Amino acid sequence: MACRFGMRDAAVQGPRRIHRAQIPRVAHFSSGVYTVYMQLPRPLCARLPRRLEAEVERVFREHQWRPSQGLKTILQEWLATEKFARIEFRETRAGRRAALRDGPEVWEIAAAAGPDLAMSAAVGQAFAGTRSAALEDALAYAKEYPDQIRAIIAHEERIASKGLD
Repeated sequence: MACRFGMRDAAVQGPRRIHRAQIPRVAHFSSGVYTVYMQLPRPLCARLPRRLEAEVERVFREHQWRPSQGLKTILQEWLATEKFARIEFRETRAGRRAALRDGPEVWEIAAAAGPDLAMSAAVGQAFAGTRSAALEDALAYAKEYPDQIRAIIAHEERIASKGLD
């Protein structure tokens, strides 16, 4: 059985052997070949009052975001702050980053915690002025978004190794 990935929604194409369980719901079988169409995220449309629309557009311009990118970022940050009450997002010289309210950035706490991202006495001592519940919230955020936090840690380590600040 051969598989061809459709170009309608994806940039991946080529014959490949696949198991029936791997076939997505959006597939077409013809002449012994499955054509698979990768679905893109569906668009989300909403009507906004003019005042809210103007405010959202102002934020997009301020951050130099395209509308799709801006709305996605705003929603991701809002959902994160709903889940992790002590987290906020700050503009830094390296872009927007998650941080504790009135505290350090999440990546700093995650770097001190090590790869397992577990709360320890060393983390508590490194951030002595910060409540342990807030540190645990930061570590929970880091566990929820590990790729984002690892990328920031790697970036900061590269800067530190070059002696830049």
